Amino acid sequence: SSSAISYDFTDIKAFAGKSFYRIKQVDKDGKTAISSIIEINKASKNVLLTVSLYPNPVKDQLNLVIGSVIPQTVVLVVTDIFGRQVSQKVQKLSLGNNYVALDVNQLSRGSYVINFISENGSSVIQKFVKQ
Repeated sequence: SSSAISYDFTDIKAFAGKSFYRIKQVDKDGKTAISSIIEINKASKNVLLTVSLYPNPVKDQLNLVIGSVIPQTVVLVVTDIFGRQVSQKVQKLSLGNNYVALDVNQLSRGSYVINFISENGSSVIQKFVKQ
């Protein structure tokens, strides 16, 4: 078209934190143009943490990788399969991946749940097995 046309797009699967976008335009005659890259920083009240843990099952030390989109303090609450709290730890996180070693030596054999509670009250739950 010879006149300006405006378009918009909403990325409904955008990650919390930084995302990078650019546009590729293809004309009817096949010519292409690529825009410069822009950065969008999406803060989310719902997804402030990503968590992975290993090894699972665990014997002595459970390694946690906690990804955070903002610097914050989280509370780690470990409960047994009956819902009884067996330990609690307050952990300060920086932006990005945070590596935390959790001593589980004192726990009896069995299944457990860790609830990672962020400052805004959202939480992530992971299960693990103590050998």
